[in-house]
Amino acid sequence: MRRLSVDINEVDDSGYGYGISIAGRYDLSVRQNLRYQINAGSGLGRYAGLGYTSADAVVDPSSGELEALEHSSVYAAYQRVLDNKLRANLVLGYAGVDENTFLGLANLKLAKSVHLNLIKRVSKEFQYGAELIHAKNCNFLDYCNELNRLHLQAKYLFD
Repeated sequence: MRRLSVDINEVDDSGYGYGISIAGRYDLSVRQNLRYQINAGSGLGRYAGLGYTSADAVVDPSSGELEALEHSSVYAAYQRVLDNKLRANLVLGYAGVDENTFLGLANLKLAKSVHLNLIKRVSKEFQYGAELIHAKNCNFLDYCNELNRLHLQAKYLFD
């Protein structure tokens, strides 16, 4: 639960936003698991995903009332441990915001992505890996952008 408010020029209104999140992990076997998270709510804005949307609510110009935007997102990941030092992950993600007449058409309507990575643990302190990403986002004008990327990573844990 969070409070939303606006006080600009002659518009002065407030309301509340809310959200619910369900997350978990299900072990398929000793070497395989599924992880998931489902989020839904109204007025989540930046809490729905960093950089996805910054709009929590919009002002209805005819009434001057603040209207919270409805958001939803889903994340699912499958992890397979291939051996004692190597693991692979397949990750799917989706986020969407319901259309609102007063939300600019250039704002994002949906974002989705697929990630596939392979990570090797060399020692207790050091691991490295690579990840392929394919992502797509679309605005309310149905203009879409796509992204294909290769990430390389290394991690060293200091004591």
